[in-house]
Amino acid sequence: MKDLRDHPFIGDANPGTTSHGFIDGLRLGCSRRRDQLASLYGPFIHRIVRRVVRDREDAIEVTQTTLLKVLSRPRSFSLDGEPASFRRWITAVARTTAS
Repeated sequence: MKDLRDHPFIGDANPGTTSHGFIDGLRLGCSRRRDQLASLYGPFIHRIVRRVVRDREDAIEVTQTTLLKVLSRPRSFSLDGEPASFRRWITAVARTTAS
């Protein structure tokens, strides 16, 4: 079995509020914003996925799939004026993907 302790999704990152500029960058396909999404939200998504998927390697795959879904559909997220809404949207995508 691989040692997964140093995997980038296994960490303590906990994203706070997400700026409109960040979301706009994702929608425009900015590579810097895509990289930031993975580093900021990867560990957060992984924790959500691990509640459903018990196997670590499977959870990493589901986390990656979730990130790809978020990156492929940033326009499906609509800003409703609430700072935590992007995080809630990602949480919903992660839970659905993990189920």
